[in-house]
Amino acid sequence: MAIDWKKEAERLSRYWWGPKAPGDYVVGRRSDSGQLQLAGPGLLATPLKGRPDYRSAWNLMLLAWGRYEPPTTLEHAQAMVHLLVVAHQTAGVLVQGHPLGTYTWLMPPEKFGQWVLTPSVAAVVGLQAGTLSRQCTRLVGAPV
Repeated sequence: MAIDWKKEAERLSRYWWGPKAPGDYVVGRRSDSGQLQLAGPGLLATPLKGRPDYRSAWNLMLLAWGRYEPPTTLEHAQAMVHLLVVAHQTAGVLVQGHPLGTYTWLMPPEKFGQWVLTPSVAAVVGLQAGTLSRQCTRLVGAPV
């Protein structure tokens, strides 16, 4: 079996699953002052100096969201931001010395869903292992 190294390098150069980059998950709305307000998890997942790095939580947020579509309303954007903050806590759990969220950068969701159920990982992740695996199955079946 030949490995397409160019394709692998492209895949590993981005940290997100799915066809849309985090910057596509932003909603704009005009405020009373006429200024455009932006909201959404895509702003958090773009690392800036002096701000927590939410990149390792991005794929776990997509698992909880259950689909690849960006938010269409400000309420959906706020819900996704909440999911991203919760996913950030889960992503920080150390598995074999590395944050759980960074493992999603190395494997697609179907493999991550299987990997998280391995005994050594499930022992660290606990009850969330089954939930993460089920969410992976749901996300794999989601339309792109």
